[in-house]
Amino acid sequence: MNIDTLKNQIEFEFKNVTLGYAYTLPEEDYADTSYWYFDKQHSDSNLTLYEV
Repeated sequence: MNIDTLKNQIEFEFKNVTLGYAYTLPEEDYADTSYWYFDKQHSDSNLTLYEV
């Protein structure tokens, strides 16, 4: 499989995927290394511009 085929397949498979109310990867990383508890909803106000 060449890179273009793989890219097209990935884009096709994930085109309808949305975050909804989920966290982004930088937010999850921050949450994993901080005081967040996953049973409570938290804002992302503690993220810096570099972490967003």
